Amino acid sequence: MESANLVLRTVDGVINDSRQTSITWAIDLRTLLGDMYDRYDKFNLILDGVSILSTVNTFGATQNDLMLNINISGLPFINQTYDVRRNINTYRAILAPIKFVKDNSLSYDYSGEYFLTFGKSQDICNLRIDLNRIDNGDIFGTSALPHCNYYFHIIGIPNSDNKQLTPPERMDNNRGFLK
Repeated sequence: MESANLVLRTVDGVINDSRQTSITWAIDLRTLLGDMYDRYDKFNLILDGVSILSTVNTFGATQNDLMLNINISGLPFINQTYDVRRNINTYRAILAPIKFVKDNSLSYDYSGEYFLTFGKSQDICNLRIDLNRIDNGDIFGTSALPHCNYYFHIIGIPNSDNKQLTPPERMDNNRGFLK
């Protein structure tokens, strides 16, 4: 299956608030996706892994400060931005949980289990990642976030022509056909 790889490094992004709340990257989707950009209208942004450089002693005051959700915004996500607490759709989606460990470098292998579906609406997007505490949803902002690399791949979702799926073909969570 054709895919595009995307690595977002915190050192390459635009840092907001001294890296305490979020980091933003300008992404040219047409260039990144190549021919897939014209062939598909919807895509899955699939998280493969995250590598974290050693966190400093001041990172997080409590264990709850170290358990975070990876939030992402900047793409027109489809049916994945509902905020239960406020009963509205928002501009961002929770992608995956992550746990930081003080004074340790870590790598997480998400094996493509976490993904978000987005539609094509513009060539250039400002992809933003911010981290929120799992326990209360507050934006993490007590100290600078450690440098991270976020590893993704993107696949196109075949345009629907009202074709009914019958065995042995079936969809694997919109990631493509299983054989």
